[in-house]
Amino acid sequence: MVEQQVPKDAPVMKAWEAYKTSEEYANSRKWAQTEEHVDGSMWAAFFAGFFACAVDEAQRMGDLRATNERLLGVLEAWNSAVRVDVLMEGPRYMGVSGSAGARAWELTRAALAEEKQ
Repeated sequence: MVEQQVPKDAPVMKAWEAYKTSEEYANSRKWAQTEEHVDGSMWAAFFAGFFACAVDEAQRMGDLRATNERLLGVLEAWNSAVRVDVLMEGPRYMGVSGSAGARAWELTRAALAEEKQ
């Protein structure tokens, strides 16, 4: 296993630096210097990190949910723009409504542009 330093701008490093300025960190550090309290102090530090990661993950999931909603809107626009007839011999493409297709294309471009940001 190769160990490398976490970049200073990584979310976990920012959370760590913020935690080190807290009263909770100072208290855990103080009690960790007493052998009988080391485990409790380490648990407090672990829990603070675990909670920070959970909050970050919840925010990331919220961002993904917003992206999914945008993309579903795009799919619905294409669904209303493209006409496909389903026949016994299989589906037949019947074309794209001009204005609906243009709107679907603009929604697609907007969704893709937001993904790049």
